[in-house]
Amino acid sequence: MISSVFIYLIPSAFISFLAFFLSARQTKKLDSGSKAALFDNYLFIRKISSGSLLVVLSIFGICSLYFELMQLVIPFMIVMILMSISLSTISYRRIKKSNLPEEYLKNSRKNKIFLFSVIFIILSFYLFSVYRQVTNEPHLEIKAYKELEDKHYKKAIRIYDQLLKENNTNVDNLVNRAYCRYSIGDHKGAVNDWKKAQKLGSKVAKENLKMFAN
Repeated sequence: MISSVFIYLIPSAFISFLAFFLSARQTKKLDSGSKAALFDNYLFIRKISSGSLLVVLSIFGICSLYFELMQLVIPFMIVMILMSISLSTISYRRIKKSNLPEEYLKNSRKNKIFLFSVIFIILSFYLFSVYRQVTNEPHLEIKAYKELEDKHYKKAIRIYDQLLKENNTNVDNLVNRAYCRYSIGDHKGAVNDWKKAQKLGSKVAKENLKMFAN
């Protein structure tokens, strides 16, 4: 769960840091009165954003216990984009009421466009990662099963290790890896895989446990 939260937190922290840097550079040109108004706005937005981010990370952290990490990346990024747009809109409306210089407001709009471009690039990267996983997994499964049929059990195990690292709830891969492990004498490893597959509803794993685990 902790590693999952960190994967979500890293892009969020980077975007937050970038936003802070752009804002700090822009406020240097303002007078003390305008800076005070911005600081009040910053405190207000920080309270909302911190609370929202904590809720979002908690929800997705809990979801990562029941779903694969890559299945949650896209919903997470969409939620983050919607949250960023909402917070930016609230912040901009509050800033406009503070009668800040037009140049500042213009630069503020440019910074927001830049930030949303960065978010889009990060989202595209995650989309590509998901696409690569989806298109690559069937090919690896075929390769692993071919190695199993050819009795190259150690090679098959290495491929199944990779597949199960990406998706540890695939019952067929667990059962096949268990067979390979049993075939090379790793009975304990085989039993562990069969038990995992049985918990996920595999009848084959249940039968294998009855025959080989005792």
